Amino acid sequence: RSIHPRPDPPDAGTEHLIHFDLKADNVLLSNRYEALISDFGLAMAQNAAGQASPDGIYTPITPPEALSGSDFGRSFDIYQFGLVLYVMCNGGNCLNDQVDKFIAHGGSFSGEAFSEAIGNGTFPDRKFFIPHIPQRLRKIVCRCLEVDPADRFGSALEVANELAMIEGASLDWRYSIDGGIRRWSRHLEGVLYVLTVDGKGKSELTKSINGGKAKRQSVGCRPQVTDAAITILLGKT
Repeated sequence: RSIHPRPDPPDAGTEHLIHFDLKADNVLLSNRYEALISDFGLAMAQNAAGQASPDGIYTPITPPEALSGSDFGRSFDIYQFGLVLYVMCNGGNCLNDQVDKFIAHGGSFSGEAFSEAIGNGTFPDRKFFIPHIPQRLRKIVCRCLEVDPADRFGSALEVANELAMIEGASLDWRYSIDGGIRRWSRHLEGVLYVLTVDGKGKSELTKSINGGKAKRQSVGCRPQVTDAAITILLGKT
């Protein structure tokens, strides 16, 4: 059943906040694996127009509108939440590595180049996702990260509704990388699948049952495999 967001309230109370500092480090997990938002040090109450102005912005999570404005609506948090999802999909190192590209050989950070990349939508790289990330989730992340705030989701509830529509077992895969070897594993009802892809694109898929010997699965053993082929393989395995 769809959940429709409430309209903006006519007045602002302390419960109507803009967080202004949504990032992976500020999302905690409870003992029941519930996501809990923390660190409200930069949070501000919305005014009657539904806007607020932060005292500061952590540079790597700066939305495009912050480059030229001072008062912002909840779309500011929607953008930053998109970055949280991006990190969840691709790992924190992915975002950090992209930020590092704006550090010159002398060790100084090029704020001008970074701001330009934020403003034209090339940071973060919307085209990069680890292969097992479903297309629907990729689209949700990219919509959260739209340069124009009007093109983003209108509320957190809208984002939640879209996330609830994601189907399939792609997100059941666990991903890691070690020494240039990419590894996906999926364990379900006693069956363990493991896909490895080396730096040259050679892949191997194995299957083991109840801890038994891993057996190669020819469908996933190829001398050269593309990310597109990995996406299809993981979706069918």
